[in-house]
Amino acid sequence: MSKIYKYSYCSIAATAAKDDGAGCFRDRDPLLDLPVQIDFSSIAADPPERAPMGKVAKDERRITIEGTYYMQWERTWFFEIGFSPLIDRAWVVQERLLAPRVLHFANTQLYWECNELRACESYPNEMPQEQYTKVDYKTIFPFSEGVKQNISDLQEEGQRKLNFGAWGVIVQGYSQAKLTQEGDKLIAISAIAREMKLLMQCKYLAGHWETDLVRQLGWPGYDISSRPTTYRAPSWSWASVDGRNQFWYKMYSYDIYHALAEVSATHIDLAGEDEMGPVTGGYLDILSQLFELEIREKSEEEKRHSPRRSGQPILIQGQATAIRFHQDGPESRLDGPLYFMPLSLSINTEYEDLEVNGLALQRFCQQDMYRRVGSVESGIGYKLLRDDLILKILGEIEWGENFEFTRNSSNMKTIRIV
Repeated sequence: MSKIYKYSYCSIAATAAKDDGAGCFRDRDPLLDLPVQIDFSSIAADPPERAPMGKVAKDERRITIEGTYYMQWERTWFFEIGFSPLIDRAWVVQERLLAPRVLHFANTQLYWECNELRACESYPNEMPQEQYTKVDYKTIFPFSEGVKQNISDLQEEGQRKLNFGAWGVIVQGYSQAKLTQEGDKLIAISAIAREMKLLMQCKYLAGHWETDLVRQLGWPGYDISSRPTTYRAPSWSWASVDGRNQFWYKMYSYDIYHALAEVSATHIDLAGEDEMGPVTGGYLDILSQLFELEIREKSEEEKRHSPRRSGQPILIQGQATAIRFHQDGPESRLDGPLYFMPLSLSINTEYEDLEVNGLALQRFCQQDMYRRVGSVESGIGYKLLRDDLILKILGEIEWGENFEFTRNSSNMKTIRIV
């Protein structure tokens, strides 16, 4: 089916349809739904303190607003495409990306989307950029013909960053879309994964890539995700949970990055012969430190000063730290001891922004066999202080013009995460 979309000339999308019986066409009032022309032919002799919106010519005494203007709803793409019933379906993500051209029948007008142009009846020449949405959604993907040429001119590191950036946007959009059958999580994105593999040139691991795997493992659930009843991926894969996953944009966003873990072995049990298809099991063998983790109650001061901060406060090795535990979902049972495995230490030198990222694990069945139950990090909008306990546990940091970090090698062990 993926080849049908990939090699089609144009896909017609009933974007505003709530189901297959709604069709493409809607009743509309052009005076309300399309731009309204307004003609100004007067000059304001006493201009107000704040100039009106639009192109305004101003001299010392007066403001000229003569001319023709068009009044249009703001963020039309955001609401008409981004929040449409069709785009909310997970299977549509790869159908939309693989098709070279898409004609959207939206609620109030037609929209055009291809690798070079986004347009609509209100903006027939080109859509303007809009806040909180990616109007140029199709143009950023490296398997688009127009982007492939630009990638070939980049160095290897630049190509890798661009590829992971594109994959991150795909995962973010796909993970918040809905599936009728929860077991289709890896199937419904397999066609895009197959296209991306030609660029990644490494093994595909249940929604992740073997290259830079440690960077990918710290995705957060932010306490809003949930684990399905049907097994569909190992616990370390984002595909094992339902909920928006927007971690990937941070993968290369720091000036200094220190990996605190090393993957020594990977294994995936495929349900069939398709590497990008459904899986029945899998594991990672990882060498890293492992510390006892205990969830604690919020103090009265924390409740007063940061009542909306995400995550739960924790103790590492019995001592308080500012990093938080973010549970993958309420379905993750937290009986028995929990453990913290650090994955990375990242620093943005310009803003002195420190980030420790790691996994919350639970041991089960056999010794040194673990499953992921959450992530551990500072959380959105919060910074670690230099004297935080977790930094002392991880190693020695020398601050100054040349930042230096010496890793603490105690408590290192290889464990298996399934």
